[in-house]
Amino acid sequence: MASIYVIQPAFTTGEISPAVGSRVDLDQYKSALLNAENTVIRPYGGCYRRQGSKYIGELKSSTQDAILVSFYNSETDAYLLEVGVQYIRIWKDGAYTGIEISTPYSNPKGLQFSQSGDVMYICSGQYPVKLLRHKQDGWDLIDMEITEPYYDAMLDAVVDNKVTPSGTSGTVTISSQAAIFHSGMEGGYIQFNQKVGSQTLSGSWGEETTTWTSGELYVGEKWKIVTHGTHHYEILLQKREKKSSIWREYRKYTSNDDQNYTESGSETEGCYLRLIVKVWNDDTAHESKLTVDLTRLPYTHTGTAKITAVNSGTTVTAAVKDVFGSTDETADYALSSWNSYYGFPQQSCFFQDRLVFAANYKNPYSLWMSKTGDYPNFSVEKVDGTVTDDSAIKMDLIVRNSYQIRHLVPSQDLVVLTSGNEWVISGDSVLTPTKAYPKSQTMRGSSTCLPQHIGNRIVHVQRSGSTVRDLVYQYESDNYNGDELDILATHLVKNHKLLSSAYCQEPDSTLFFVRDDGALLAFTMIREQKVFAWSHFVTDGKYKWIVAIPRNENDELYANV
Repeated sequence: MASIYVIQPAFTTGEISPAVGSRVDLDQYKSALLNAENTVIRPYGGCYRRQGSKYIGELKSSTQDAILVSFYNSETDAYLLEVGVQYIRIWKDGAYTGIEISTPYSNPKGLQFSQSGDVMYICSGQYPVKLLRHKQDGWDLIDMEITEPYYDAMLDAVVDNKVTPSGTSGTVTISSQAAIFHSGMEGGYIQFNQKVGSQTLSGSWGEETTTWTSGELYVGEKWKIVTHGTHHYEILLQKREKKSSIWREYRKYTSNDDQNYTESGSETEGCYLRLIVKVWNDDTAHESKLTVDLTRLPYTHTGTAKITAVNSGTTVTAAVKDVFGSTDETADYALSSWNSYYGFPQQSCFFQDRLVFAANYKNPYSLWMSKTGDYPNFSVEKVDGTVTDDSAIKMDLIVRNSYQIRHLVPSQDLVVLTSGNEWVISGDSVLTPTKAYPKSQTMRGSSTCLPQHIGNRIVHVQRSGSTVRDLVYQYESDNYNGDELDILATHLVKNHKLLSSAYCQEPDSTLFFVRDDGALLAFTMIREQKVFAWSHFVTDGKYKWIVAIPRNENDELYANV
């Protein structure tokens, strides 16, 4: 019987598992391989031996974990960060630069990185968010300065509990009826909202010549000025911002025995007002009689203080930042969201010109968004009782199970991957505190392996660590869903976990995964050409971590082995 030879024109299905190795009915069978070891599947259909690896140097320690991170500003300003136990070393163009930075991090694999220009935000959950900045004269690693934290009244909330400050400024002792304070809250903040009554500054003048400067009056919202009498005076109303020492003219009132004034005003932010009264046009011989009343109307005063020491469950020592309205007790108080006791942010990204933080120990399912265009500011401001559109936002992803937020992927929408499900915060319109609604999508969950944003799709590893899926908006169902991408090559991932990922867009649109046994999986993916091809690499040792760094026209893959 004559032999029959079947031409295989392409290998764009890549390696398939033995379980589907006899499925001749599948279209993909015609371009499949049973074994693609140390093989690169090109998107054009060819099958090539993988490229060699170049040794560039040793890690600082061969006995401790280290990960690789890309720091990329441009083609000429791209760096490889070796992040190990309590250090970061800087590599460039395949060589160690000799620059090493000390860090407090003992678990590099628990860190998350996001970059904006020449600044990288490092989230650990254990320490305040740090900024790694590259400048012409070197590198800096500093704590991010949060100008205004987010205050959450629900943190350690106790029904009908009241707190009392011992003073309104300087160093004070804050007492609570219930034990709401814990070791580790040092460095966090507490906010008081206190009802403050009206207060009036008054002055009266007769025939004598006089110039008078009043004391200062703090105005939280509204004020009113009233003048009485027949007079020949000039009255200046001056204003000083809370954090300024400069008085500026705000209003001027003059009378030539013919006029008095009644005026009201409203302030969007608290400020100080004062009066300066003097004879008008230096008319010292003129007979005058004047009374001026400057009144602050009742308002709710917001004061804040930084906790410097926890003395017990019911008392702390604090440094006042924004003065308190009084020393009266109040039940309207809130604690800031981040400190060593509650934990610090574990994830970050940028979305619609807001800095987004997500997940701490206390609230693993929460997101915080900064004020628009003011990344260190997480304050909530009100005008006439209404929260402003650019105020900070807090959202909770509430389901029956409190899943841990593991990844943030900003795109047209903000995609949030948790340990048990996937959420989307729509970017169709501008986010505001009243227009921010997270919507649950699928219930598969994501592992800690870094997802990759490829085109308009997100490729991530499911919670088990052994299934690769994509996630994309689907118009027909009006939600995000996707496919299992390893369905034909389950033998490569079954009973394994994928630990690290990297995507090289050029030259062949290849996604790489490090497997827990040290193998490196390669997945060539061009969906529009229906190319989904798996292969695997082995080496004399084990792959442990990978990262891709753009350079010139291609993406270079770096590996820790």
